Amino acid sequence: MTSLPRLFSFEGRARRFEWWLTCIAVSLLAGLIVAVAALAISGGDASILGRDAPKPAAVLVLNLIAGAVVIWIQAAVGVRRVHDRGQSGAGLILYQVIGYAMNAAPVVLHLTGGASPYIPFGGFMMGGLMVVYVLWSLYFLITLGFLEGEPTANAYGRSPKTVQTSTYAAPALD
Repeated sequence: MTSLPRLFSFEGRARRFEWWLTCIAVSLLAGLIVAVAALAISGGDASILGRDAPKPAAVLVLNLIAGAVVIWIQAAVGVRRVHDRGQSGAGLILYQVIGYAMNAAPVVLHLTGGASPYIPFGGFMMGGLMVVYVLWSLYFLITLGFLEGEPTANAYGRSPKTVQTSTYAAPALD
């Protein structure tokens, strides 16, 4: 499988180096693309990059598209990395869904006029969920970023560390 389709694939296994490189590079590249596009849309007005600056709809749509692509790529390489450890990717996907839901909840509640999750009981629940989520994040950081994958083939494929031998045989010289 070539490199570009592999970015979007959930099949197979990934080494730690591939996981680190993909997560860092994709995040930086997406941020750069969104920043350059935002500057182009605003006619070079750098204040559009500020946290509280009003954003034109085109910039918000671009952020959503870039975010969706980054989420998909990081989920794909994460699942392949979990596969390298011999585990299913379901736990990682659940972790990511919960994380995005926790980040979206205050925004959705604010936009719909609902109660804030940061008031007494809601704040307690969100705080408790956040502690669990941080511990889960540490688990995945250690598992994906630092622990060795299975050295032999497993249910998800051969080890990405194995050297692929060629079937080409050189012609005999007389």
